[in-house]
Amino acid sequence: MSNATKLKKTFAEQIKQARLSLGMTQDQLAERLGMEQADLSDLEQGQRNVQLTTINRLATALGVDPAILLSSDPILR
Repeated sequence: MSNATKLKKTFAEQIKQARLSLGMTQDQLAERLGMEQADLSDLEQGQRNVQLTTINRLATALGVDPAILLSSDPILR
């Protein structure tokens, strides 16, 4: 598995974990972000590349530092 693939998988897992720790559905988070639920689903499944601005928006909406979304350390709440 390439480093890029690993990073995409880590990012996807961190988004989902952070969202679930807040008790949010994909629909709720997508609405907060102003994006389609299907696009968020793609991000959570590692099927989409993401821009830095989107990482920042996700981090803000989830109340975490953007670096956490790229870290393999578990998100604790």
